[in-house]
Amino acid sequence: MRILIVVPENKLGGAEKLVYDLATEWHSQGVDVHVLAFENRINKPYFFLPEQGFKYTMLQEQGKLSKSSIIKKTLAYIDQEKIEVVHTHLSAINYLFPISLLRKKVSFFHTIHNLAEKEAGNKVGSIIRKWAFGVGRWKAVTISTECSLSYKKFYSKSNDVLIVNGLKDPIPSPLFEQRKAELDQWTPNGLRFLHLGRLSHQKNQALLIKAFLAFHAQNPSAILLLGGPETREPVSNEILGEIKSLANKGVHWLGPIEFASDYLFLSHFFCLSSRFEGLPISLLEAMACSCLPVCTSVGGIPELLADVVPLADPKNEQSYIDLMRNLAQEENTEIKKKLREKYLKEYSITQCAHAYWKAFNTPTN
Repeated sequence: MRILIVVPENKLGGAEKLVYDLATEWHSQGVDVHVLAFENRINKPYFFLPEQGFKYTMLQEQGKLSKSSIIKKTLAYIDQEKIEVVHTHLSAINYLFPISLLRKKVSFFHTIHNLAEKEAGNKVGSIIRKWAFGVGRWKAVTISTECSLSYKKFYSKSNDVLIVNGLKDPIPSPLFEQRKAELDQWTPNGLRFLHLGRLSHQKNQALLIKAFLAFHAQNPSAILLLGGPETREPVSNEILGEIKSLANKGVHWLGPIEFASDYLFLSHFFCLSSRFEGLPISLLEAMACSCLPVCTSVGGIPELLADVVPLADPKNEQSYIDLMRNLAQEENTEIKKKLREKYLKEYSITQCAHAYWKAFNTPTN
């Protein structure tokens, strides 16, 4: 079977991390897997490189492509490489949905990385997906029970396939020792809190910063590390400005991070103060690296953590502040061990890749 995985950009993000790990896993098993991105808007390849084992293609190295060019070039690639399964992520489906009408022998899948109504983005995205998941022959993949329920409610359909995210077991990168030395300079003995996520309304970094400042007032040796890309949302610039103004209070901006697992290995706590979520890859990384999560109870997070570690109410700021303080006072070795075991048992990339492979090989109506 020849599989083509499609993402809009070659950038740093949870969806791209899943794509990289899936492609790497399938390639190691002898599967003919291809990864295609439309444009290189950030001019820096974080995950996909030409020398990787699986085949990677960028349609346009510089500048932007029109929708018609994306459709034409992708269709030509599908024909040239004799692709049998197309698997899209993020907004890629918005460009490629007509192709399912032109290539009836190809199977089409789209992974919904968030609550269905949030992932659709806008009215146009909703219309495209309703058509694609209805008469357009695309199979929807949801990543948590909460996401599956949102799909059924938003699209009034029960034809999704639930496949939880998976992760390749992280290992320290060549930059690990350099980063360790840097953090040891900032705080040799204090607690380290880490947040990974794009600066956005969804991730709600304002709540995290407020909670940390309350904690820092009583624990001045603690630091908060924030890494991730900026966005076009107005809140992105606001939060970034606040972060940069708080360096004297232990708040440090890391920006977009390659090999983010280094910081998870080097931190005590991983923080997500999100208003809504799918099933965050960054949280799986934290579990794999035995970095204790401090999270709100949204999306698929309770499925990962509710039976192991307490969660905060996303609508109650004091709840998150109290959770941060309480976890910092506890001896959490046993909890970290349980989280690591749960990741290995339920969320490895091997299991995830097998579930997708099974879905790809299951006949659809």
